Amino acid sequence: MVGTLIVLSVMFGACAPKVVETLVEPEIVMNNEANLMSPDALTGKKIYHKECTGCHEAKNITSYTQAQWASILPEMIEAAHLNEEESGQVRAYIHWELDKH
Repeated sequence: MVGTLIVLSVMFGACAPKVVETLVEPEIVMNNEANLMSPDALTGKKIYHKECTGCHEAKNITSYTQAQWASILPEMIEAAHLNEEESGQVRAYIHWELDKH
């Protein structure tokens, strides 16, 4: 009897759906203004929120001037290990945010 129960539990367990955990990056909520962004600025926004929040909370971009960002970004780009394309995309996003305000 016990052997039958073991065989049945193994059979049903083998047929049960498999649960696989997947890691999904959190989506960045985009508003209608995102439709006005260049592809580089939009990608830069995603990089900014993914990479920059790894060490600190996302900064309010408009709290800093263009000149302040010019001195902040090189250090942060190096710390985040962004390549040339990614750093250009983040710069495009920062400039877009500053230009709209």
